[in-house]
Amino acid sequence: MTGTGRVLYVIVCAAGPAGDVGKLVTMAQDDGWTVQIVATPNALDFIDVPALEKQTGRPVRSRYRKPSDPKPPRADAIIVAPATYNTINKFAQGIADTYALGLLAEAPGLGIPVVVQPFVNSALASRTPFRRAVETLRDEGVHVLFGPGQFEAHPPSAGADRVDSYPWHQALSVIAQITGVPDNPAANPIRRWDQHTDARTLATILIKKHETMPRRILARLSAAPGEAVDADTLGRGVNATPEQVAEAVSRINSHAEAFGFIPLVTFEGAGYLIDPSTAHVVADALAQIDR
Repeated sequence: MTGTGRVLYVIVCAAGPAGDVGKLVTMAQDDGWTVQIVATPNALDFIDVPALEKQTGRPVRSRYRKPSDPKPPRADAIIVAPATYNTINKFAQGIADTYALGLLAEAPGLGIPVVVQPFVNSALASRTPFRRAVETLRDEGVHVLFGPGQFEAHPPSAGADRVDSYPWHQALSVIAQITGVPDNPAANPIRRWDQHTDARTLATILIKKHETMPRRILARLSAAPGEAVDADTLGRGVNATPEQVAEAVSRINSHAEAFGFIPLVTFEGAGYLIDPSTAHVVADALAQIDR
């Protein structure tokens, strides 16, 4: 599918969410981008190459073209997602030992906007080389979506639990801000739970993705709409640490954003709460699941 003539390169690395990169392609095409998928060599085992080629109308590229091959269109912007520890570190160091890294090595010097959306665990993210790499890339004008409100590292061995909530839309929203191409409503979650006819159905689908502890958090907060509950109190009620509560809320809200909705749970003042206008939707969804 082609759009405005602007070309977005999506560089895919070998990480859990890679198999869902088609979601990003769909959102980008809806925004009018022509999408070129570039995969690191190891990422080829994570993605459905034929499906992506059919979706984009372009070959998935993973190595340099032969002199006789047609030259691909120049990128107007680049998203690296999911970006691995290895790729982020090599990008910062200027290493160009794959086609994907070769593109990235040149991009800042060519003035091509680059957005990097990591997928790393907390053990890797705590390493000095990684933290320096993020700082180096940001100093060069690369937008690395890592930290509060963006991608936050998951615990080691917990990556599979974060695949479904990987925030593809965030990278596209930043690209839209940089390039002036407006993002679509699904990529910039603004839908209200109390104003959508399918809200209860979608909330039920969302909540079913979560296990007992996150559901208990939603049950506790929806039972007292608008009442802020601090993390310690909420954690004791659901048998979880404050850190586990924070991670569960982050996953819940990431799923909400993936549906184009505002967060289900907000943090105001001293604790977490569910707005009264949203609480009845959550309560109805929980009741539907328990039937």
